[in-house]
Amino acid sequence: MATHAAVEPLPHVLSPIKEHQASDASTTSTEDIQSATTDMAMQHDATDDLDDGVQDAVEDIKDIQDSTTQDSGDGDSTAEDSTTHDVVVSFHVDSDATFQVTTANVLTKFKVSACSIATASPVWRKVLYGQDAVRPASGDWVLEVDGDLKALDIMFRIIHYQFSKVPSTLPLDDLFELMLLTGRFKCTHLVFPWARKWISAFTSYACEKDHLYHCHKVAWIAWELGNEKLFQDMVYAMIVSSKVDTGGDLLNIADSPLKEMILPPGIIDLISATRASTIEKLLAAVKAPVEALTYGKRDPGVRYCKIGKDIQECEAMLLGSAIPALVQSGLYPVPSATDFSGSINQLTNTLQSIKFIAFTSANWQQIQGHQHCNLGFRESAQRCVEEITPISLGDEHIDHLKSQAEISGVNADFDVPENQTQKFQVGNFVYKDTWIDPRERVASQRAMIAQSWNSGNGKESASDSATGFGW
Repeated sequence: MATHAAVEPLPHVLSPIKEHQASDASTTSTEDIQSATTDMAMQHDATDDLDDGVQDAVEDIKDIQDSTTQDSGDGDSTAEDSTTHDVVVSFHVDSDATFQVTTANVLTKFKVSACSIATASPVWRKVLYGQDAVRPASGDWVLEVDGDLKALDIMFRIIHYQFSKVPSTLPLDDLFELMLLTGRFKCTHLVFPWARKWISAFTSYACEKDHLYHCHKVAWIAWELGNEKLFQDMVYAMIVSSKVDTGGDLLNIADSPLKEMILPPGIIDLISATRASTIEKLLAAVKAPVEALTYGKRDPGVRYCKIGKDIQECEAMLLGSAIPALVQSGLYPVPSATDFSGSINQLTNTLQSIKFIAFTSANWQQIQGHQHCNLGFRESAQRCVEEITPISLGDEHIDHLKSQAEISGVNADFDVPENQTQKFQVGNFVYKDTWIDPRERVASQRAMIAQSWNSGNGKESASDSATGFGW
């Protein structure tokens, strides 16, 4: 049975959840909470086998629960804004718990079956029925949860078997928010029937014009559903587009800090290290020919004139045409990798855009010119970028992606039809057979019928009908 890998989301992925008992005064005494907790602990104690990830998530919930209880006991609660109104969405006729989400001036109440929620998520199972569960002795059981309303709605519909109301396709932001919830509450298995179709819309996302602005979201989707190829593509996109601010923090193409994004553990360090090593190679590829032609320090056999005639004049022309372009781009003198704050994309685009002026020989009869002579910037840039892939993911990342793929069903094959009907004829009789997998059984039945037909001289025997092979 597949389980979640040990790799857990970063701490800021797990947004806290508040739990409280609804009442007119919006307060709960400490004695009532302790009494309810003791009663629930006696009835439900089947969650000791949860993994450390579930325990960490539950601890976050408990911390907020304690602070909420303390705040409500101070008696300083303010009156609700008069413009606030409630929106109630019921998922079960016998709902016994309410999940509240407050956005702006709207209080959305999701009425759910606590048992169904607990069955779907080990995190909620421990919150609702664990030893430290806090359930009111009477009245409505209200729990406050933060999350995207649409994502919560989809998750609750799946949990309560309302499959016809689950979207067949989801836009990027909606799928991202849903994957945050499934990762947070450890219920990725819920999306098994839809995962493959949902993520197929992003198979070629790396080719879209604005993918560098949202690749971190698609990376999380691929991480949660276990699509290694898509995850590699999105990490690559972040590597080549990341730049560095004055404080040394990585920024994406929109100047948003990567450290504030929701990414798997260790990925920011991987992006930083790969970016630094690639830029170091690119700058070295610039520095080598410039110093070779400026100071005469070149390795034996290295030359930049391709035809071997008028070499000194040709290389002087190459250097003279390259330096102004490098100066204009801030690349001369060639900086160190630690001093370069731009992205790999910016650097490679600069190097590939440099145009070299070809030396023209005084010998007009020379057939082969110097049009193809260059300092190798373009080739070096291409080679350095190609060396980035495949991304050197850690074993923990690979294991997590494989585990999530099994859990989410992203690689599941739903193309095999459940029912197939075949007709075949033996003698003057036409037979119809319907099986989940008809091939082997039909072949077996054909052989048995043919044998029975031959032994009965063209007549169907009673035994055929008795065994179900005569229709």
